[in-house]
Amino acid sequence: MIEGDRITEVGADGDITADESGATVIDATDKAVLPGLVDLHYHTALGKGWSDHLPLWEYLETCWYPIIRALSPEEAYWAALASYSESIKCGVTTVNDMYRRLDGLARAAEEIGIRAVLSNDVADDEHDLDTLEDNKTAFEQSNGAADGRIDLEAARVRRESHDDLLLHHGQVPYFLFHPIRPPRRSTRTPEAHVVR
Repeated sequence: MIEGDRITEVGADGDITADESGATVIDATDKAVLPGLVDLHYHTALGKGWSDHLPLWEYLETCWYPIIRALSPEEAYWAALASYSESIKCGVTTVNDMYRRLDGLARAAEEIGIRAVLSNDVADDEHDLDTLEDNKTAFEQSNGAADGRIDLEAARVRRESHDDLLLHHGQVPYFLFHPIRPPRRSTRTPEAHVVR
């Protein structure tokens, strides 16, 4: 038995104790009824299939970073709409999307009906990614949207002076380590950024 957005009871015909009057009956013989799947490490797809033959670091430098640095809010919206549609079609109802232009992603998630935790790398201007101000604006506009289905998390890269702004939103920090730029040699130590 499914009531609203919850599986409330499972059983064979006659074993369900809930009132079935007026219910739509779906024959699920030889099928599985599952709760929605959750994708905890998600990136909205933009360059799907482009440069897939390249080693990771070369792909990131020649394809991925140029694409995301040139990404407009409208392009982020359309990319997210396509990605979230594909996810829903595959049974994924919640994504933890780490991308850019969170306002566009939030708009797409609300429209498609997916539950989304959205975050991005917030960097100093020299990195040509979203800024702390971009993140703050998106947080204020979209956090809690769609009846609470949209959750924005603040992130930062190499900034030590804005803890007061992020903590103002009740965010507790944790550390995520990854290379900001591809290493020239495998001996390079990854740089760290704090995710809120």
